[in-house]
Amino acid sequence: TLLNESYPPAVRAEALHQMRLGEHRSALLDHLASDDPFLRSAAIESLSRTPKKLVKLDWQSLDDPAKRVGVLLALKRTNLPPARQQINAFLSDPAEPVRFMAVKWIADEKLAEYKPEVEKLLDSEGLSLRLFRGISAALNRLAGREPTTDLPPNRLYEIITDEDASLQLRRIALQMIDPGYGMLTLKKLKPLLNHDNTELRLAALRTLQRRSGEGRFKPLANIAADADRPTIERAEAIVGLAPAAGDHVELLMELAHSDDADLQAEALRAFVGVDLNEKQQSALKQLTANQPKLSELVARVLGTEREPKPAPTNVDAWLELVGKEGAGDPAAGRRVFFHPKVGTCASCHRIDGRGKRVGPSLTQIHRSADRERLLESILQPSRELAPQYQPWQIETTDGKTLVGLPLRKSSREVYRGRDGKNFAVPLSKIESKKEMSTSLMPPALPLNMTARELRDLLAYLEQSR
Repeated sequence: TLLNESYPPAVRAEALHQMRLGEHRSALLDHLASDDPFLRSAAIESLSRTPKKLVKLDWQSLDDPAKRVGVLLALKRTNLPPARQQINAFLSDPAEPVRFMAVKWIADEKLAEYKPEVEKLLDSEGLSLRLFRGISAALNRLAGREPTTDLPPNRLYEIITDEDASLQLRRIALQMIDPGYGMLTLKKLKPLLNHDNTELRLAALRTLQRRSGEGRFKPLANIAADADRPTIERAEAIVGLAPAAGDHVELLMELAHSDDADLQAEALRAFVGVDLNEKQQSALKQLTANQPKLSELVARVLGTEREPKPAPTNVDAWLELVGKEGAGDPAAGRRVFFHPKVGTCASCHRIDGRGKRVGPSLTQIHRSADRERLLESILQPSRELAPQYQPWQIETTDGKTLVGLPLRKSSREVYRGRDGKNFAVPLSKIESKKEMSTSLMPPALPLNMTARELRDLLAYLEQSR
């Protein structure tokens, strides 16, 4: 009776705490799939109090993966050998959340005997980025390393170059590896840029896009110019070409005059900050005469007057400008996020394994922030600063001023700089230091974006991962 929804959750949770598996099997199992975390937790706790019956439960016949996850957590809580004997069955469950929690169980308790089974999951069908990261953390922990969600770069490189590995695993490894990793040369990337698999080819292209060094621009220009390539690949290649746009004006001008809207937009974004001659400027002005929708993109390149934007503090006006929901293109928004001139979000933030670790990861941002909150954080990044992202300004004894996020202290203090790289300052070299009230993220970034770019960026950030 006390489980009736008319009672407060606290009362229902207490009722579940009093139940046991034998007499109240159905009620306990049903609440493992509850939307209320307190009720789920209460059901898991009650199941764990009858371990002998729990280990004999036919949990594999439960249709709902959430219930199977709940049984797993209850078995884990018993901390008994018969419970651990079911880990292999959980690792082979058809539902990813169940396999993920089984991997976490192994990592939490450092059950090294299951390492071979965890490694086998890397080649499982339908491997997701989330499961890959869970496996990475588990393998790192079992090896005595810091339990980060990245495999060591040499292991990622082995996967990328292993032609017998699954295409999905190789694609994820490309997504997770540092694009500047020394062994991953242009020569090694070239076969992947021309691979038959579209997703693997795109992953290799995005890795090439974020490399440093002049060598990347020629293959990127070739891809951008290749009319037989899908538009998404050509558009991503243009993003990578943007830092060297001044050396590829002819190609970009041709793309700006193409009949493909995505290629036009990317070519015009690449031109930002490029010193064009009068003939080239005139060609872009003529472009807007025929296609007025490109006028704001062209105005930004030429430095001419653009549509005024609301003040960064007027979030309601920005919501009106971009729309309160939907309507954006996530694929175009991704390119804005990773663009080196417009958006520039990836210079501080990481998403889906790519980008720098200066600000918080945005992979799951859609779960914790609605559109208004997202806009507010982009427009006013210093309004709410979590303690771990509060920057410090350090004055050294030799007259240098350094700014970074504090990481750790010993005989020297370690900080993460704006470029995503760590730097250390010996305590004896610190003249003074103070906490800053402003974020490392530049304020009002959208002021340099078009409404369409911001709308697309929000669509990318809001999509479920």
